[in-house]
Amino acid sequence: MKYTIIILLIGIFYIPNANAETPIRFYENSKVGYKLANGKVIVAPVYYAGSDFENGYAIVVENNKRGFIDTSGKLVIPLMYEDAQVFYDGIAPVKFAGKYGFINCKNEWIVQPHFESAYRFYEGFAKVKMNGKYGFVNKNGDLVIACRYEEATHFSDNVVAVKLHGKYGYLNTTGQVVLDFIYLQAACFDTATHTATIQIDENSGYRINKLGAVLETIPVKNEEEEQREKQQKNHEKR
Repeated sequence: MKYTIIILLIGIFYIPNANAETPIRFYENSKVGYKLANGKVIVAPVYYAGSDFENGYAIVVENNKRGFIDTSGKLVIPLMYEDAQVFYDGIAPVKFAGKYGFINCKNEWIVQPHFESAYRFYEGFAKVKMNGKYGFVNKNGDLVIACRYEEATHFSDNVVAVKLHGKYGYLNTTGQVVLDFIYLQAACFDTATHTATIQIDENSGYRINKLGAVLETIPVKNEEEEQREKQQKNHEKR
């Protein structure tokens, strides 16, 4: 009986270390390595370049090829990619044989490489580029929004701003137009306020809701005004 009680108490107070210590990148003789906060080197400085750790992995580069190491310093994905971005939600965009696709942490293809560019997933969708135009894929690899847009932001609050024939509008997750293509500039919607900042002309900006109603007018500063403000702030810091 006592034995059972001890086991239960251990189960109550034992908390697994889910967040292992994140190694720190360092440089030596123009090479990149990684060490712990106490100075212990876990990856010798042998790589031409390397990223900071994000979500448990870092990108390392040698001979112009990219792979991934984990927080133990182990090379878990070989140096085989021409380009790579960090993992988010267990998926990373990579370039292989001249085309971009997406892999998981086991180095398995989630989306086959046949895009000109690819970007990280937001809200289950990732921007991709084909034939000079942008569209979106889901995590099943389906091209859910065709590559037909001149520019695109990323999904936020279940909508995305895209540019068609020189103007921006907003699409939902099925690719349907929810706000028409009338904006000169358009930003992502804020998930907290459900609002976005847009421009209809070069003189004024507006904060709108998801119905397109104007909530607030925002003065638009030209480059000269912005430069003057930066100079003033720099002067005040001295």
